[in-house]
Parts: sequence; C-alpha cells; structure tokens
Amino acid sequence: MTSPIVTALRGTRARNDRFYWYLIALPPLLVAFLLSIGFVRDQTRARNNRWWSQYQQRQGIPTDESSLVQFFAANSSTEHSAAWMQIAAAAHFIESQTWPLVDHVSDLDLLVPQGEVWPAEPIASQFGKLGAPVIARIEAIPAADKPAWFPEVMAAETVRFPYIADHRTVTRIILHDFRIAYHAGETDRALRDIKSISKLSIAYDGHHRLVEELVQTAVESIQDGAIRKSLAHEFWSAEQLQGLRDVLAARKPLDVRWHNMLDEEQIFVAANMRKLPMVQNRNGRSTGFAGANQNLFRSLRQIPDVGSVDFGSTVFDIFNSTSTPRRHQAVSITAIPLATEQQLLASLTPAFAAAAETFVRRRIDRDWTVCAVGLKQFQLRFKRFPDRLDQLADVGLTPDQWTAINSRIYGSKPFGYRVSADGSAATLWTGDTIQNIRYDSSPPPQPPSEIENEPFAGLTDHFETIIR
Repeated sequence: MTSPIVTALRGTRARNDRFYWYLIALPPLLVAFLLSIGFVRDQTRARNNRWWSQYQQRQGIPTDESSLVQFFAANSSTEHSAAWMQIAAAAHFIESQTWPLVDHVSDLDLLVPQGEVWPAEPIASQFGKLGAPVIARIEAIPAADKPAWFPEVMAAETVRFPYIADHRTVTRIILHDFRIAYHAGETDRALRDIKSISKLSIAYDGHHRLVEELVQTAVESIQDGAIRKSLAHEFWSAEQLQGLRDVLAARKPLDVRWHNMLDEEQIFVAANMRKLPMVQNRNGRSTGFAGANQNLFRSLRQIPDVGSVDFGSTVFDIFNSTSTPRRHQAVSITAIPLATEQQLLASLTPAFAAAAETFVRRRIDRDWTVCAVGLKQFQLRFKRFPDRLDQLADVGLTPDQWTAINSRIYGSKPFGYRVSADGSAATLWTGDTIQNIRYDSSPPPQPPSEIENEPFAGLTDHFETIIR
C-alpha cells in the first residue's frame, strides 16, 4: 500500500511538471501572440492604406511621383513659360551685376516718401533702370489663374533650388522698383508693382514642397510689409486702396496651401524612405512605415482652422505628445528590423514645426495687413479713424480680419489699436507671433515701440504699423 507521503510527493511532482511545461510553452505562445497582433494590424493598416490611396485618387490628389507629374502638367500652363524663363534669366543677370554692391549701399532698402531725402536715390535709380525691362515684361504677361510650366526635373525626392531662387530674385527687383515709385509719388506704378508680385507668385505656385511653400509665404510676407509701410504717409487714393484689398483677397486660402504641401511632402517622404536598405531588403515594401507615414499626414491634413494658434499647437502635439505617433509603436516591435521607422518619421518634426509657425504668422499677418488698409479706407471715407476696430465693418471688413487671436484656449482678442491725440495717425499692432505661437501671443496693451524688453526690442516693424 502506497504511503500517503509518497502519494503527496507524486502529486506535487506532477504539478511541478505541468508548471515547468507551462513555463517552457509560455514564451513561444507570447511571441506567437505578439506576431499575430502585428500581422492583424499590418493587414488592417494595409487595407486602410489602400482605401486612403483610392480616396486620394478619386479626389484628384497625387499619390506618387508619376501622378504628381501628371497633376502638375494638368494644372499648369505652357502659354507664357518662355516669357517667365526669359524674365528669370534677365533677373539673374541683373542681380549678378548689381547685388554684390547692394550690401555696401546703406538706406537702399528704405521706403522713403516723396519730398524726403533718400541718400541712396542716385544708385537706386541706376538699379531701377536695369530692372525696368523685367518689370515691363511681367506687366505684359496677362493675368493667369494657373502656374507656369517650367521644364524642371519632376522627381518627388528633388527640391528645385534654382526654381526657388528665381522666385526670390525677381521679387527683389520688383520690390526695388516699388521703393523708387513710392519715393517718386507714382502711385499707379507702385500699385502695378504690388500686383506684379502677386502675378509672379501665381506663376511659381506649381510646386508645393515645404521649402517652396516657405518661399511663397516669405514673398507674400515681403509684399504685406511693403503695403503696411506704405500706409505711414499719404500716398494711396481710395480707388487704389480698394485695389490693394482686391490683391489681398485673391490669395490662395491657407488651408489649400497646407493641404497641397502635405500631399507633396508625403510623396517625398515615401520616395526617400523606399531607398533605405532596410526597406529595399523587403522589396521596397514596409507596411509599418507606410501606415505610420500615411496616418501621420492624414492627421496633419485633418487639422481644422489652418493658421490659427490652435492649429499651431495641434501640429506640435501630433509630433511631440504622440512620438510620431505612439499608437504605431507596436508595429515597430513586431516588424523588426523596422523598429527605427518612428525615429525616421520623427526627423520631420523640426521641418513641420517651422511650417506650423510660418502658417500661424502668415494668417495673422494677412489679417493685420487687411486691417491696416481698412483703417486707411475708413479714414479717407469718414475723415477720421474709427473709435474701435469693429467699426471697420463699415468698409467691408469681417470680425476675423481685425482679430489677432481667435483661440479656444485664449479666446478672441483684437489687434492692438490706438489713435493719436490729434487724430492724425493710428497705430495697429500685433503680439509675439515670432516665438510663442503655442502660447498666448495676444497683442500687448501698448505699441511694441514703447516696450523695451524682448521680443519686441529692435523688431518694431514685425509688430507695429503706423497709418496716416
């Protein structure tokens, strides 16, 4: 008869044997479980990727290099391409002959009204004569609603730096002619130059890579700055001020610019990532990366109210708080050796942070410029400046155009505004839109020129406009 002790020991041994088997089986089961999760997610993401690509194609949005070339060809015009290329060539020649001297001529970039001394006027006039044929050629080109077609190499992974440089070079020549016209009191010529900058921007608006969008917004900012500075003295007629309003109203909406940029950047990122050895080893496919890349750009594309302070905060949060984005980390764990995919996408953070800042500043500057022109229109019509900015509704402005900050977090706050004691001038100012777009960048209670502390010191033109 078996002893109770022996029976107990046998039972314990059997339980221990089962426990050890469980320990041995657990790791493979856990690995199989994780791999199955990765497989299911990969399949789901692949299905979502196909759906999103088909949706983009139905909407006419380019999804790869080939469709990008076709999209550009269908949405550009060759009618005046030769003329624009000749303008660019002439501008490069003029710059090569004159711009090495520009840095050595003080006060050349000042906007000096008629009747006041402009020390650089003799040299400015010589430069103006060189640029006159370029200005005339631009004026001769009919207004168009499509960009010009340029024989550039249409590869998604290529940034067209010569193409970008042409835009800025011609803009500098036009802006120089604007300064000459302003000093001479030639209002029609000055308005023509403002319109020529817009015509140039349309011609060069065929590509929307991030760098090219930043150049577009930089040129637009230069145009806005020239308009605002020109209001510091009596210069424009009521009809010409309306002409300026028409130029400002005809600009492409910022949400369209943002979406166009994302569409091309997504193609650029995917094209470059396909060249990585770890992706090429998988025959050019990476479901994990494709899903993370596509979801990232889809999230950026769905942000509402492009250019608002809330928009800027959301762009930062998409990259920073979700680690680009964190919900895809499980794919990286189960898709070794592609565990660095999220780090690769994270490298986009500085570029898109700069883009978010630019779009926020651009929206504020657009409204700031329209508001400044509206103040001058109000003064000419009613022989005085308005007591409050909301009275600009009498000259056709809407509340968003006199609102500096319209945020769910910080509320709605108008631009800073003050009329001089004698009523002869008005000051319109904004807040710190250069450094703190994620925070309350409301206009300060007094004009920035009266504030000695940073960020306003030495940067009054970035924040303050005088209207007389």
